[in-house]
Amino acid sequence: MRNLLLLLLISTSLASCDEDFLSQTLEIDPPEYDKQLVMHGFGAHPDSSFNVYLTRNFGILENVPDTAWAIPNGLVELYEEGQKKATLGYVPGINGRYVVPTQAGLFQPGKRYELRAEAPGFDAVSAQQVMPYPVQVDSVRFRPSAGLDADGTKLSAVDVFLKDEPGVEHFYEIRVVILYPIIEFHYDGQGNQIIDTVGYQEYTIEPIDSDDPNAELTFGGGIAVSDRFFDGKSYRFSARIYNYANTGYRFKVRVRSVTEEYFLWGISAQRKYDTEDFPFADPVTTYTNLDKGIGLFGLGNEQVFVVE
Repeated sequence: MRNLLLLLLISTSLASCDEDFLSQTLEIDPPEYDKQLVMHGFGAHPDSSFNVYLTRNFGILENVPDTAWAIPNGLVELYEEGQKKATLGYVPGINGRYVVPTQAGLFQPGKRYELRAEAPGFDAVSAQQVMPYPVQVDSVRFRPSAGLDADGTKLSAVDVFLKDEPGVEHFYEIRVVILYPIIEFHYDGQGNQIIDTVGYQEYTIEPIDSDDPNAELTFGGGIAVSDRFFDGKSYRFSARIYNYANTGYRFKVRVRSVTEEYFLWGISAQRKYDTEDFPFADPVTTYTNLDKGIGLFGLGNEQVFVVE
């Protein structure tokens, strides 16, 4: 009986409280942060243009409109061996894109490049990279049957057979694109239907994993590995994808030798992406190689192969 009376008293007390009792507004001071430029640029040989995205950071509790991220009044410059190679021009839009006008052979293997950016109200940022030499590729093949994933789904694979140079640490990345044919139908003079393939649409295929447990997924649909465990040896680098056996599709395979900084950024950015929707997952910090800023300047030497 005593417990019942106590419960009634508590209920009456709550009912008589001001309605704001259960709808409190908490004032939280947002954590301090350093205002910095955020720059991302990945240059690939033999690309003829180079895109850099220059934005800024904001506090975690700030309400930021999309247009506020871009830095339209920045100065972005590319240097080769200490000499200015190009000034990138701003492309109006919300993503803060700067681009070098088309020119052949923008990046050359073995040469050191520096990317610099500045904007009013921010510290200037910069990073340096040496363009890697191309991968020594023996062959690239499509493997229709490559086992099963953890749920028992059939997988195919793209295998890159390469020869690693001894004594130098290398980082390799594979990206796979499927080529969907663009078909046109028309009739000849006798009324027969003619089917022509007039082109191909490209769609990135995100790898599931690799035969090598040391390989890791990279942001944007790649998979990468270092030569730590096969230095100076021939190596089969595989990217396992969902089953494409007996489909007749063609695949464009991009094989890259990339800088260590790009390798570290790509892996950390993918891990962060994979955990964004899981509030109890361990926090992931995305790697950055910018001095006084956030982001990445990375380089890669790319070769393209078509397999089916």
